[in-house]
Amino acid sequence: MRVMDCEERYNAAHGRMLADGHWDAILALQYRRFCGGCTAVSALAGLLFSLAPRVLLTWKLVPVAFCCAIAVVGLRLAWAQAGRRAALLFLALVCLPPLNALKLGLLAWGNHMEAGLFSLLLLGGAARSRPLGLGLICGFALWFGFSSVPFLLALLGGLLLSDRRRLLHLLPGLLLAPALWLLQLHQTRQHPFGHIYSPGEAIPALSRLPDKLMTLAAPQQWAGLFALPAVELGLPLGAACLAALITAGGLAGPGLGGRARRWLLVWLGCYLLVGFRLELLPWPAVSSAAGLRYAGPTTPIWQLMLAMAGARLWGGGRRGAAALLVAPALLAGLLSRAASLSAPWPDTAALALAPEDAAFARYPMSYALPLDAHQACTGGDAAHQATHAYARGRAAALGRPAAAPLDDLAAEGAEPAAFWQGVGEALIDAQDSDARGDLRVLAALEERLSPLPAPARAEVLAAAVWWRAFREEPHGFARGPAGEARGLRRLAEAAAPLSPELRAAALRSLGRRWGLVRGRWAQPGPVDALLPWVPGLGDDAREAFVEGLGEGLGEKWGPVEGEPLGAALSRAGAQEGALRAVFARGLATGAARAWAPGARVAPVRAEAAEARWWGPAPTMYCPCDATCW
Repeated sequence: MRVMDCEERYNAAHGRMLADGHWDAILALQYRRFCGGCTAVSALAGLLFSLAPRVLLTWKLVPVAFCCAIAVVGLRLAWAQAGRRAALLFLALVCLPPLNALKLGLLAWGNHMEAGLFSLLLLGGAARSRPLGLGLICGFALWFGFSSVPFLLALLGGLLLSDRRRLLHLLPGLLLAPALWLLQLHQTRQHPFGHIYSPGEAIPALSRLPDKLMTLAAPQQWAGLFALPAVELGLPLGAACLAALITAGGLAGPGLGGRARRWLLVWLGCYLLVGFRLELLPWPAVSSAAGLRYAGPTTPIWQLMLAMAGARLWGGGRRGAAALLVAPALLAGLLSRAASLSAPWPDTAALALAPEDAAFARYPMSYALPLDAHQACTGGDAAHQATHAYARGRAAALGRPAAAPLDDLAAEGAEPAAFWQGVGEALIDAQDSDARGDLRVLAALEERLSPLPAPARAEVLAAAVWWRAFREEPHGFARGPAGEARGLRRLAEAAAPLSPELRAAALRSLGRRWGLVRGRWAQPGPVDALLPWVPGLGDDAREAFVEGLGEGLGEKWGPVEGEPLGAALSRAGAQEGALRAVFARGLATGAARAWAPGARVAPVRAEAAEARWWGPAPTMYCPCDATCW
C-alpha cells in the first residue's frame, strides 16, 4: 500500500529546504498558518534528510514515528491503570487499526492523525503529570494544531470542576502556544487564527446539526471510520464496532476509561458546532481516509476505551463477553492489514520516489521566502536549486510592466527549465489574473515571448498552458474522461488558428494530463487507449501530444526500462519512429520531475479492480485531477 498526498508532501519539501540550510525560515515556510504541526513534522523530516536518502520511504518514517509514540504512550497508560491485559489489548488494536485509520497513520499532514498523540498525553496527564509539565504539553498541543482543542477543553473543563488550583498552575506552561504564535507573527506577519464557523456566522448555526450528525450516523460512515471502506464487509463490521464502543462507554469506570468516554463526548460536541465536516458520499460509496481525517485524533481514544472495557470484563470472569466486545475491531484490523499487503505489494517505489511534490510546493515557496534568499542560495542538490530557480523566474517575470519586452530575460544559475517554468506561470497569472480568458490570452502571451530563444519559448508556453488550462482547467476544451478522442479533437479544433508553437504547447499539456490521470504509480501498462488518432491532427501536433503523454506517464511510472509502447504506435506509419523518440523523451522528463535522481523502479503487479475486495479504488485527487494514492 502506497499512501501519499500533495499537501503532506509539501511538508516533505519544507523538510528538504531545512536539510539544505534554511532553518532560519522554518516558520516562513510553514504550509498553513494555523498548523504548527506542519512545521514540527517538517523539522523532523529535515533531520532525517540530513542523515538518510531523500526518498519517500525516509519521509514516511515521520508519521510512523508518531504512530509508534501513540502506541507507547497508550500502552503505558493502559498498563498503569488496568494492568498488562488492557495494555496488550490496546497494543493489538493499535497494530490492527481500520483501513482508513491505517492510511491516515501514514500521512504526515501535521494536524490530524498526529493530534492523537496529544490526546493521549493530555488524557494521561489529567491525573498524574505535574502542573508545569502538563501545561507545557497543553501549550505545545495547542500550537501544534487546533485538532487538539477538544481534548484540551475536556482537560481544562475537568480541572475547573475538580481542581481549580491545579488549573492555575497550568497557565505558565500554556503560555508556550501564544509565545510561538507571537514569534510566527513577528517573522511572517501572519497570525494562526481563522473562522471556525461558516462565513458570516458570529455563533454556530443550529441548522447545520442534522447534516453534521448524518456525517457520523450514516451507515457507510461506520464502515469508513471503524472497519473497511466497502459496505459489503465494512458495514456489518463497522456496525458491530460501533455497538462495541457504545457498550464500552457504558462499562467505563471512573478512571481512565471514564475520562476517555468524556473526551469523546466533548469532541463530538465540538465537531457538531464547528464549520468543518467529515466527507459523506452518496450511498453506498464510503469516504476515503482523507475525507474522514478530522476524526483521526479520536482513534487512539476509542481504542483505549475499548481495551479498558475488554480488560475489565475479562478480569471480572466474563471472558466470552470480553472476546465479543473486541472481536469486531480486531477482525476489521486483520482484514485491513491483509488489504494493505495486497497488490501492488511488495513494491520498491518508496525507495525511489522523491518525497516532495515539487509541482505543488514550488509556487507557495516562491513567495514564502524573500527574493534575496532565493538569489543568494547556491547550495543543495538539483531539486533544491530548481525551487530557487522557479522563484527567480516568477520574480523576473512579475517584476516588470505588463507590456515590457522580455528580450533581456535570461535564465541565471542552475536548473534553467525550472526558471522558465516560473516565468511561464507568472506571465499567465499576470496576463489572465482572474482565469477567465481563453486561448486568445495565450496567443497574446506568445507575442511577448518572441525575443526569447526557441527552446526557452517552448518551455514558457508549455508551463503557461499547463498552469492555466489543464491544471485549473477553466476553459473546458479538454473536459471529459482522459483517453477519449473527443477532448483531443475539441482542443485540436480550438487551437487550429494558433501558431504551431502554441498549438503544440496546448496538446503537449493535454497529453501530460491524460498520462497523470491514467497512469498508476510504478505500474507501467499498455497505453493503446491513450493514443487516439484524430483525423486532421498534423504530425507536429501529434508529436507534441505523445511527448506530453510520456511526461505524465513518466511522473507516475518512474524510470522505465524496455519499450512500454509495444504495438501502440502500429497505426502511425512513417511517423512511428519519431513518435517513439518523443515519447521516450517525455518519459525521461516526467520521471525526472517526480523521482529521485538515479532511481530504478521494479514494476509491481497492477491492482486488478476485481481483486479489491476491501473497497473501491482511492478517490483522492491532486489539483491537476491526477490521483495521489
